[in-house]
Formats: sequence, C-alpha cells, structure tokens
Amino acid sequence: MNHVGDLGASVGFWCRLSGHSRRNRCVRIDYADDCHVDVVPHLVLDDGRQVIVNSKENAFDETNPEGYTAWMKEKDALAGGHLRKVIRLVKYLRDSKDTFRIPSVILTALARGTRPGL
Repeated sequence: MNHVGDLGASVGFWCRLSGHSRRNRCVRIDYADDCHVDVVPHLVLDDGRQVIVNSKENAFDETNPEGYTAWMKEKDALAGGHLRKVIRLVKYLRDSKDTFRIPSVILTALARGTRPGL
C-alpha cells in the first residue's frame, strides 16, 4: 500500500522542471511562482468504500468527495460566491506567512462558520 509513493514517482517523472514533494495523503506539485496543487490518490475499494491513503498511519481514511462538493457548493452559494475566495485567501496567508499549520479541510470548515447563516 504505497499509493502516495507510487504517485510521487509518477509525478516526479513528469514534473522534472517543477518541484514536487510527497506528503501524508498527497503529492504536492509546485508551479508558477509559489503556486501548488495537491494530488490525492482516491480509491474505491472492493466493498464500495471511497478512501484516500494515510501514509503516516499506513491506513485508509474514508472520504465522501461527492458529499463534500455538494456541501461546498451550497455554502458558497449562501455566501454569494465569496466563500471560496475567503478560503483561498486564508490558505495563502497560511502558506506565505508560515505562522500556523492547519489542514485545508479544517480551514474550509472554519471559514464556513465565520458568517451567521452559512
């Protein structure tokens, strides 16, 4: 079960000109002046569960990408399309200032709760 490592090796082959690094659940690909994208291996197991790989614990973490997408679209619509912009700004501040570490999914949940009615 080395899906993140396998992904990292594949990404490394195709991304020789840009940087990449292996993370716990993803491979981070750096591009265009401090921008990056995290690529997460998503698997559907034989029993139908959707999972992502947790390399640190050598385990699978269950996930629900369709549910998360629906939730995000609903909350962004309630915020007049500004929730995604706020989340991007907070992620930028997190990454550029390097003063705190918090997973993106937690930042998203926190940003959702910052305005009454969201």
